[in-house]
Amino acid sequence: MSTVKAVKTKKGKIETDVERYRSEGFCSKALELILAHGSERSTSLHMLNQLILCENELEWNDQGELPPENLSKAKRYAEEVMSGNDEQYKFEASVLLGKIYYLQGNSEKALKLLSSLNLLSAKMDPITLRFNYIVSEGLAVLGLCKEEQSKLKSVSDISKERDNIIDLYNLACHMCIKHLQELDRTQPEHTNSSVSVPPIVEKVIQKIPEILIKKGDIPGAISKYRTILGYCELPATRSLRRALSLRFSELLLRSVCIKTYHKYNTSMDQDSSTDKDAQLIPYRYPTNRYIPDNRIEEAIFSLMISEHIASQDVILNRPSELSEPQIVRSFNNAAAVYDLLAILLTKVKHFKFLSKCLEKALKFSYHQFHIWYQFALSLISSKQYYRGYLALRECLRIDNSKISVYLFASSLCLGHLNLIEEGMELASQAVEVSAQSEPAFMARAHLLVGWGWSILARSCCVVDKKSELRNRAVKEYRIAIQLDPDDYLGWYHLAVELATQRHLDEALSICQQSLQLMPIHSNTLYLLALLHTAGGKRLDQAAKALYVGLSDRPNDFNLLFLLAKIEEARINPKAGLKVYRQLLKVWRDTFSLGANSKVINRIRKAVLSNNNDITNSNTPDDLTLSSVSSFSPSLELDDDCSILNVWEEKTNDSNYLQSALSDIAIGCAGQTGASIVPLSRQSRPGNQNQTTALKVQIKIYQGLAESYLDNNQLFEAKEALDEVMKIGGLDNQTLYLIFRFL
Repeated sequence: MSTVKAVKTKKGKIETDVERYRSEGFCSKALELILAHGSERSTSLHMLNQLILCENELEWNDQGELPPENLSKAKRYAEEVMSGNDEQYKFEASVLLGKIYYLQGNSEKALKLLSSLNLLSAKMDPITLRFNYIVSEGLAVLGLCKEEQSKLKSVSDISKERDNIIDLYNLACHMCIKHLQELDRTQPEHTNSSVSVPPIVEKVIQKIPEILIKKGDIPGAISKYRTILGYCELPATRSLRRALSLRFSELLLRSVCIKTYHKYNTSMDQDSSTDKDAQLIPYRYPTNRYIPDNRIEEAIFSLMISEHIASQDVILNRPSELSEPQIVRSFNNAAAVYDLLAILLTKVKHFKFLSKCLEKALKFSYHQFHIWYQFALSLISSKQYYRGYLALRECLRIDNSKISVYLFASSLCLGHLNLIEEGMELASQAVEVSAQSEPAFMARAHLLVGWGWSILARSCCVVDKKSELRNRAVKEYRIAIQLDPDDYLGWYHLAVELATQRHLDEALSICQQSLQLMPIHSNTLYLLALLHTAGGKRLDQAAKALYVGLSDRPNDFNLLFLLAKIEEARINPKAGLKVYRQLLKVWRDTFSLGANSKVINRIRKAVLSNNNDITNSNTPDDLTLSSVSSFSPSLELDDDCSILNVWEEKTNDSNYLQSALSDIAIGCAGQTGASIVPLSRQSRPGNQNQTTALKVQIKIYQGLAESYLDNNQLFEAKEALDEVMKIGGLDNQTLYLIFRFL
């Protein structure tokens, strides 16, 4: 077929107006204008009418499909136009007929027809006409047909054919977007156009990076995503930009590592074009805009673009003229963005920002459990516990059959909100709901019930009532370990409760069982060491247990504080000083603070001179920890951790053990793998503004001062007390040490 111009040399006013309506997507207005002039069947205006009717029948329905009857009607209209004499309309009808063949599944026939049209030679002036929109669809369909046919070819031919397919897809992309950009520029302000990127063209644009990924060209796919996303945004391209931004983020997270990632280079990001198709390159944003520094930043930035578009496009009012598939599709598009955003922001621990993003999603997520549950988890992770509890309550209103929601809500009430009655009620409901589920869930529900009884027992002042509550807690813990013998938390909490009731031998046996199930659980090691120290016995075994724990977790403040006290009692005050020096070093490394303290400078010198004063004692080998496994050292501290209160008072051995057991039952820092959140202690009013780092530092200096006093190093003790006074003022422990010094 000969080269076809986009516009005939002469057109009447009616045809010009009809073409304008067509390019703007107002096909109904174009048909009304044609019908108003009573066109004859043999005239070109009648052919234009049939062409518009053909386009109307090819509009996608709400489900994103084209019914077969629509395709049959469209085919009849296209064939009628092709029988006319107008070359432009015949060309457009041929392209539409090729599209119809493809949609009917006849790719071979569509390929033959579109290949004969010589689409690459069609003249595009002016670019704003509907002709270019149709040609871009033809190029897309031609590429899709060739892609299907290439599957039947050999491997060597496929590689060569892929390059040709990508060229067709790129040309379809450029032509369509440039057509929409020019159309937007020529329209008056505040004029709403109903035209958008054709679904077939949008499909092939998204396939361009996918083909490059299949070829193994990940950098090429990244470059293509950046190029297309750099085109100036239009209302018509928002859906395309949302989908590309989402897929680009997925590619960065799945297939790119730190070493293979290359920062966006604007000088190399140019569309390859010849003089022939240079006019089709779409307009781009300026290159002096924000450029991410790493793949995480670029993924978040890309996701935020997708989230902004999805949240604006999602249907809020749900008007009656819109079908349910449209509503569902718009919500699913937004939910997919928020899911990936949750994965990415969780990875970089930006929980507060994630909760704000998900809060915006609530306005279109009525009765949507998934969004509300993610919102609740983000609030809990950002330590907004009460709001998280309210969000979990909403999740239960939406779906009261989810056992995990009951467990989370009960854990919040018992561990952070001091809502003991609500937590007990939720735990009891969890027991009922989990009756039909796996034993592990029921075991965890009984564990929470027992935890509630333990908390009530600690706050009860009536001896008989206190004993009754403790027995109930023990009963629930035993039920939990019977239902799930492999749950180390059940054994751990049972050991704590038995130790509190002074059943030390049984508590020790159960604690060792918990440690076999989870050797890296810091709280269990802490409890084991305390049980060994009961009555001043087995201090060597206690020290060995702590050294085993510190070999895997050298930055665990809990274990170090306890080790300092045990070494001081087991050997001498100098041994305790050695541990406190290690504590100061761990504190400084953990919180990355400047070491401008006199005490730290003095200790640094003392370590060099006195490093050999204390010999390592050989502990007996009767302590067996057979299941100890390696674990990367890490610090696990909450702002409300209870380790800061472990050494507040030192009484006789019996009271001290009971007090310490009560403290770790509430929950200590360093806990790993536990789904039950430790109960936070209420901080004193005078200490509410102190940060975790300062609180830990105060405890270290207090311990140092006490050890110096025991070792008759009064000058060093005074310096340590001065540091405490500078940091945190006076408290009971500090006053006690000052009176000892005086």
